[in-house]
Amino acid sequence: MVATVITATDVRAQLIESIREQIAAGLLLSEAEEMITSSAVLGSLVRFGGPEAAKRLADSVLDAVRRHQAENVLEPLKAIHRHEGYITFHDERFKQVTALRTAELESTFPQFLEPLARDGYYSIHGMRKKWKTAALVSHLTSCFVDLDYHDDPHPRRIEHAISDLWGLVADGVLPAWSMLVRSGRGIWLFWLIRSEDIDRAVPRSLESRALWLRLQRAIGERLSLHGLPVDREATIDLARLTRLPESINSKSETQVKYIPNLGADGRAIGYTMVGLARAVDVPEILPAFADSRSSNGRLHLVKTSDDGESPAELMVPTERTPRGTSKQAKGWRAVHERRRRDFELLLELRGGKFYEGCRNHALVIAGWLARGSAESVVSRFAREYCEPPPTASEIHGAVKLLKRRLQFRDLTIGAWLNITLAENDQLEGDYLSILGGGIGMMSIKRREKRRELISQMCHPGRIPPLRQIVEQLRLLGVACTHRTVRLDLEALGIRNPRAREASRQTNLLR
Repeated sequence: MVATVITATDVRAQLIESIREQIAAGLLLSEAEEMITSSAVLGSLVRFGGPEAAKRLADSVLDAVRRHQAENVLEPLKAIHRHEGYITFHDERFKQVTALRTAELESTFPQFLEPLARDGYYSIHGMRKKWKTAALVSHLTSCFVDLDYHDDPHPRRIEHAISDLWGLVADGVLPAWSMLVRSGRGIWLFWLIRSEDIDRAVPRSLESRALWLRLQRAIGERLSLHGLPVDREATIDLARLTRLPESINSKSETQVKYIPNLGADGRAIGYTMVGLARAVDVPEILPAFADSRSSNGRLHLVKTSDDGESPAELMVPTERTPRGTSKQAKGWRAVHERRRRDFELLLELRGGKFYEGCRNHALVIAGWLARGSAESVVSRFAREYCEPPPTASEIHGAVKLLKRRLQFRDLTIGAWLNITLAENDQLEGDYLSILGGGIGMMSIKRREKRRELISQMCHPGRIPPLRQIVEQLRLLGVACTHRTVRLDLEALGIRNPRAREASRQTNLLR
């Protein structure tokens, strides 16, 4: 009988394979370390090779498992995030764990595997700073859709849904996706979007953001028409998070899997925004009105067309000499242009129509922003962008009101147009509260948003100074005082060690 010799290499390979299988079933790396230490195989090695050899073997096994897990996580991330901005990572409470540039992923990300192993999330689009808000989105990486099966997440139902999706692709109803994600209780589909001339994510601009919203809405509507449970809130969320590859969904205790749809070059299929727009029959004309940022002239309606040949109505600027060249006049023109861009984007967010409840107010604001012939602007806007179309008396009332030379604050525009918190986060201006304060529900929403940002800045054992928190909030467009931040920390249950030290020194002085 021939004796079988088991070497340290065999033991290492056996342990690595065993841990990989158990991590796929929900084992954490910290639990894997305990399992290695207490394993019978390692105990035998301690007796024959000594504790130092056993420790070296255990460390090499854990390093190999970490590298393997990091590679599986990073491969989909690097395919989606082809830009030089930041990706933010969040834990199960959606609290930000870290934010890394795409170039830092391979060297820095593995150390954050443990806190993100269960219910880990990341930002779908690239950020220009180390925080996640719609205002900080710098690059559009993909169009996506979230299909929820929370009411009945049975694997058989999800398999039937995937089969139906492939049928829609075969019938030409849906373009082939770049990645399919099994998130545990549902499905995510990604269509990677790239710039026209380079294999990089699309830089965010007024035009690309407007077209992205059209694409999101068109894809979601096509899937909804075929009875698929589309999460409509996720569809228009510019700062959306999604589950991290290889992480464990604690609600279903399953591992999140990213399945790429490879093209002829061996990489996940990618699209230009124009190419994807043609595939889902989305018009390539971008804003609802012409862009007049380069002109200080009035806006008026002219005849043009979607194809450049037959007439259609569109707002364009006329050339004229500006009334004033002072800093104040330039500032007001910049604010007016920002409001006009936000009005265009709000129209996109609502599917190109203002409905009953705010349509009459939208008529007045459209005429006020155009600063042209009030009657012609309002009547044409009512016909094209209001549902149902306002009556002749309502149009006459809006025109009559515009003759009073109205002035609006952002807060008034937000109230008139019923701007929601989700919509406000995607606009350049803040239409829910006055800078640094507010009234009623608007103040409550702003306070919730400020406290969410503060909680993301504070980590256990590392609370930034109040001055630094105030400065970071100011960079994010949230103005507040040191006292406000101190009260927010108390409300969040975050203990500030500097505050206790300052209080102790004050008592000693007394």
